[in-house]
Amino acid sequence: MLPVNDAQYISPNKDNQTGQPTDNVVTHEPPPTYTQFNSHPVPVLSQNGQIPSLPYGYVVMAGAQQIIVNQVNVSDYLIWSILNSLFCLWPVGILATVMSVITKKKKANCDLEGARKFSILAGVFNILSTLGGIILFILISLHFSGQIHLS
Repeated sequence: MLPVNDAQYISPNKDNQTGQPTDNVVTHEPPPTYTQFNSHPVPVLSQNGQIPSLPYGYVVMAGAQQIIVNQVNVSDYLIWSILNSLFCLWPVGILATVMSVITKKKKANCDLEGARKFSILAGVFNILSTLGGIILFILISLHFSGQIHLS
């Protein structure tokens, strides 16, 4: 193995100058282009023979292998929905949880447009549940402090 100090590094575009030894020359090739963009799902079999369920990604070429990278991110707000069901206005939180689960199922079935629609609904119900919970907390706090009377 050659020590790093003994090797000369030249690019493949420049010719070796006269008078320089050629036995320790390391040539660096520019890296090839690896990415091809697609606007539709690419069915590629994984190691176990299953087709991965990634909606709308792009394919990264790494030699003879293809790797699908998911570039679409549709939020399902499931954790926020569950927390709203437990700690905020629970009826609206349950609706948000249902919308979140539907969003998750639509993403798994590669229905991107349906997943986006239900994601927006889940977000709206989560906002309503959070705001309703905050308002309810303020009203209950004011009632127990004696500042307002709820009949």
